[in-house]
Amino acid sequence: MTITIVDVKNCKYANADKTRMNCEAKFTGLSDSSLDNTWLPFTANEADTEQHGKDIIANAKKGDYGSITDFAHPSLDEELLRIRGIRNLLLSDCDWTVASDTGLSTSKVNEWKTYRQKLRDITSGLDTAEKARNVTWPTKPS
Repeated sequence: MTITIVDVKNCKYANADKTRMNCEAKFTGLSDSSLDNTWLPFTANEADTEQHGKDIIANAKKGDYGSITDFAHPSLDEELLRIRGIRNLLLSDCDWTVASDTGLSTSKVNEWKTYRQKLRDITSGLDTAEKARNVTWPTKPS
């Protein structure tokens, strides 16, 4: 089944190079037909594998859906929230390293402890959104 664009509104560039755009869109032909003709959040991408994504961004740039709000970098609070979310996932992925029966050598346990501490300290000193956008993640032990 082909997805058809019904309407699009509230377009805002999602990145500085203007190749992605967040908007609200109505479609028909969705796999869940109960969502047909319902306003849905949608991110259009010039490199989308689906034609409707490519069409939305091209049509928006032509002005078919009104003006497009320019891209604005997230605030410091938003950036810190994003970083903490990633950090928490990385910490949970290596929780196993702190168990007593991992079979890791003492030096490997210490590498993992250092890595985990660097993750916990990742937001320390991040007092501007730009610093947060350019955060350097620690290297995971091998």
